[in-house]
Amino acid sequence: RVLAQGGVTAPVTKLEEGEAGHVFPQFLPDGRLLYLTRGNKPGIYIQSLESPQRTRVISSVGRAVFSPPGFLLFMRDSALLAQRLNLSSLQLEGEPVAIAEDVRSGGNNGRNGFAVSNNGVLAYRAGGSGGNAQVTIYNRSGKSEGILIERGDNGPLALSPDGRRLIVTHGAGREGRDLWVK
Repeated sequence: RVLAQGGVTAPVTKLEEGEAGHVFPQFLPDGRLLYLTRGNKPGIYIQSLESPQRTRVISSVGRAVFSPPGFLLFMRDSALLAQRLNLSSLQLEGEPVAIAEDVRSGGNNGRNGFAVSNNGVLAYRAGGSGGNAQVTIYNRSGKSEGILIERGDNGPLALSPDGRRLIVTHGAGREGRDLWVK
């Protein structure tokens, strides 16, 4: 953390015994922080910026993302799941629902191949180990509305907060990769 006017940085989270890192932070609508811990007991935690006290939400080796109006999106095997997250109790409610199958998993690095905008637009990368991936647009009922990016060596992707633009890496090797905005 650093003050808006600058100054000395200070850590917001503190590693506990057996933890190797806190990664993939995301601010929740109320200003608290959602993040993944790596180490002996990997999981998703929520913590206030004002206190070192944190709450474990779910066990996970990959990142999770909060999607308004109140869902936590996370991976189990190659399925992308959504489960209601109560921001008052910091507890998951109900059963998780699969919203996409065969989603690319980040493996040991925890980077899973999905992104969600602030207004709930979802993008994900199909499974596999890279290369030959395409980006297809689906409506909320699951019907394909066309191919946005043709099959090729497409890499990580991210959605703009309003869900209207997608950025994706394209190409192979260190010198041959470009960023595309669609």
